[in-house]
Amino acid sequence: MLMLASGVPEAESADVIEAGAEAGTAADSATDLTSHAAGRMTERGISRAEVDEAMSSAKESGDVTTRLGKYGNPQRVYKGTNGVTVVVETAGRNAGKVVTVWK
Repeated sequence: MLMLASGVPEAESADVIEAGAEAGTAADSATDLTSHAAGRMTERGISRAEVDEAMSSAKESGDVTTRLGKYGNPQRVYKGTNGVTVVVETAGRNAGKVVTVWK
């Protein structure tokens, strides 16, 4: 199990960082980031604008897939044309939130 900088196991952390306007539908317009996603963005040098662009371009190009996450919750994976991949949880306590990103 991964530990957050706060010493709390990642699976037990409910920290959320507000980012942007209020969400319309949970998975298609995620506006919140989990603390894990925010940390990964910082580590990987990914800006909020890049996350938004990745989600937008993935929707336009149809490069959005669904998978089950580590804890069995469904997730949408947005592969942006800018090389950024964004994972948004669609059910559970993090529904509608970006849970991780990479490029």
